[in-house]
Amino acid sequence: MKSKLLLWCATAMSFVNLEAQDPQFSQFYANPVYLNPAFAGTNGCGRLNLNFRDQWPSIQGTYVTYSASYDQHLNGFGGVGILVTSDNAAKGTIVTNRVGWVYAYQKPIRKDLAFSAAIEVDIEQKSLNTTSFEMGDRINPKTGFNKLTR
Repeated sequence: MKSKLLLWCATAMSFVNLEAQDPQFSQFYANPVYLNPAFAGTNGCGRLNLNFRDQWPSIQGTYVTYSASYDQHLNGFGGVGILVTSDNAAKGTIVTNRVGWVYAYQKPIRKDLAFSAAIEVDIEQKSLNTTSFEMGDRINPKTGFNKLTR
């Protein structure tokens, strides 16, 4: 019975196509809860992180990302945290805002080794600004691009 269930799960997962692109911070170690929610509470005391990313600032339509997180160790319970991220792609064409709550369970194995697993619950809002699109049917050979008006 277990082998049939395992085969069924493997078959079902082979049809799943997941694609995602999260913002990447160059100094990822300075944003531990964003990197891995299981890091919540591993500092032993409260930890506040503020991060900013401006990718390719010299070209038009940059990608700007802000991230803030706070996590706290709770004796006997592990760690908890909150993570807020705002990603602005292509000068506001696609804006993603996310708030996440994190709980991380930590179990010490030895003095210098511990097991940590976490769960994160997020609320995410995405918005698409279609007025900034430049479609081919909006180009007039004499006057150039005609902006959409509402």
